[in-house]
Amino acid sequence: MRCRAGILTKEAVNAYLRDTCIPEHNARFAKPAAESGNAFVAYIGVPLDEGLCVQGDRVVGRDNCVSWSSRSLQMPEQHIAAIT
Repeated sequence: MRCRAGILTKEAVNAYLRDTCIPEHNARFAKPAAESGNAFVAYIGVPLDEGLCVQGDRVVGRDNCVSWSSRSLQMPEQHIAAIT
């Protein structure tokens, strides 16, 4: 299959995007910032890995399912350790 720009490989696509598409897109759509300066505000509070997840112990059944919140969730089969 041949594309319009004659690109045949992943490397060629990346080069085309980097050298042609992105600069053309930015030239057409980029706008200067309304205000100068840095808008970064440091987060002060609970570490995000503690606030954005719920951790708990579960037992995986022989059918690779676990129960959580009245739901049965199937885990992808793991070939590392077989259930015996």
